[in-house]
Amino acid sequence: MAILHPRFTLVFVSIGLLSAFVVSASMDDVVYPVVELGNCESQEACFNYCGEPENFDACMAYAQAHELLEEEEIAQYQEIQALVVTGGPGGCTSQASCDAYCADLNHMSECLSFAKDNGLMDDEQLEEATKVLTALEAGYTPPGGCTDWRHAGRMSGQRRV
Repeated sequence: MAILHPRFTLVFVSIGLLSAFVVSASMDDVVYPVVELGNCESQEACFNYCGEPENFDACMAYAQAHELLEEEEIAQYQEIQALVVTGGPGGCTSQASCDAYCADLNHMSECLSFAKDNGLMDDEQLEEATKVLTALEAGYTPPGGCTDWRHAGRMSGQRRV
């Protein structure tokens, strides 16, 4: 198995699920600035806006009003948002801060425990992330001494775990 970023971190990325309105909806249907979302003027600006806990209600209302997310996605977003607002790993309180904190492989154990304790990963994801963590704890050093999974694709000489 190739060294992969801990998949549970993708859960924190999903805190920005509302940014999916740009992906899910036709790009032609999105008119910027989006007044309901703090006048965000681009996909990135809307993603950042919806990643902040204080904007959750506005983003959820927008997504529901425009039928941009499936009910399951809305429920998942609400569950994750509630967890992050109360403080995620390392005290993160936004999608951006949780993503940054959990991207650091040195925090993998804490982030994996948080994801496991809160049911944020399925069995397969837990198994894969645990294998990566076990390898790291056994002394495996990613190529180039990389400690940030976000750079994994750029690391040379990727090894198998």
